[in-house]
Amino acid sequence: MLAALVGLAAIFSSCSVKEDLAVCEKSEVYVDLLGFGLERSSLTKASETQAPHRIVFKAFDSSGKAVYDSTQVSSQEGFGSLSFELSPGAYTFVAVAHDVALTGNPAAPNPDPTVAASVASKEQATVPEPLIQDTFCDTLNVTIKPGVPFAAGMTLPRIISSFEIYLNDKVPEGTKMFKIVANTSGSAISGNASFNPSTGLASTDRQYVKEVDISAGIGKPNNHIGLNLFLNADDEDIDITATAYNAEGQVIASHTLKDVPMKRNCLTVARGNFFTTGGSGTLSFLTGWGTEHNVRY
Repeated sequence: MLAALVGLAAIFSSCSVKEDLAVCEKSEVYVDLLGFGLERSSLTKASETQAPHRIVFKAFDSSGKAVYDSTQVSSQEGFGSLSFELSPGAYTFVAVAHDVALTGNPAAPNPDPTVAASVASKEQATVPEPLIQDTFCDTLNVTIKPGVPFAAGMTLPRIISSFEIYLNDKVPEGTKMFKIVANTSGSAISGNASFNPSTGLASTDRQYVKEVDISAGIGKPNNHIGLNLFLNADDEDIDITATAYNAEGQVIASHTLKDVPMKRNCLTVARGNFFTTGGSGTLSFLTGWGTEHNVRY
């Protein structure tokens, strides 16, 4: 009986008397977020020396309330490392690392720190624009003990899948716009794309659309256009429609690619003659995980 009382006294001694012993001493928490998992992939964007330039981190308590959050940009000191305090208890850490492009210039990073992913919970997050950039995500369940420092490293795997189409033949005169619609069976939803941070999968079965001005490629072969998307499963075969238009919006050429093999953290490449009338071009899907699929259209 005496031993039990001594044990209770030891527990209570680490708690705040002012809070009627309800809140124990906070603990220092250190999190390293610069471990980006590349897995099997031909996508090689992220590494410790070339990380995505935006990281959003949130800590949720057992009730789902956000108790700590941080948004970092790669230009700031200490990018990828966090130090903060938490009260004892069970938490879920959510980290989303991603690129953000300047409007109208997908190749240039957006320096505005306020343009970042929104993390509502461990099951719901959105990226800040319809055209998804390179995105990594991870969640971690932790238990913080009274007065005991806690350190953790989170390895964030890439959660996007990427598709590119290469046009082997020359772009004909009068061509203006090129449009890709991926996952054509999904819903036509506008606005930011959402995903589940706990799984890395899409929150909704939606279409992903990209339109680009291809007029600069007129008369040239080997133009290529691509887009990123969140899949509904780790491996998924989806239909993709690619269409070229003139300045008046009339269709010049269009192809629907059936059952395109997609995989998270992998790049699928389609190559073929797109504009050649009566051609028998072959599309090779180079998935980056050891298989190749040839489809005629």
